[in-house]
Amino acid sequence: MNRRGAGVVFVAIAAFLFTMRYLTAAVLMPENTGLNGEYYRMVLEETGGTLLTLSILSLIVGIIYLVLADFKKLLLKYSDRVKENWNEEQEKIRDWDESLHSPSSKDDKPS
Repeated sequence: MNRRGAGVVFVAIAAFLFTMRYLTAAVLMPENTGLNGEYYRMVLEETGGTLLTLSILSLIVGIIYLVLADFKKLLLKYSDRVKENWNEEQEKIRDWDESLHSPSSKDDKPS
């Protein structure tokens, strides 16, 4: 699996853990409370911050993997471009250097 695939998996795990926090709170609510929002928030706090913390960590790791996958490709692309430009400049310098050391046609003709 490449880094982009691992990043997508970590983001999916983050989404799953984030939704599981709310689903767990909904399951733990007793039936006789109805749709009481304050009681739901209380149950949500009681489920703990572990799922929220793990989902945030998974999201951060996923984003890092996605950024690194694209950054590596860009870095390779630009490093290849730099190498090509370097080689072109070296060829120009060599050609110029050879032209300085080669005898010209003016040197052979008497004036």
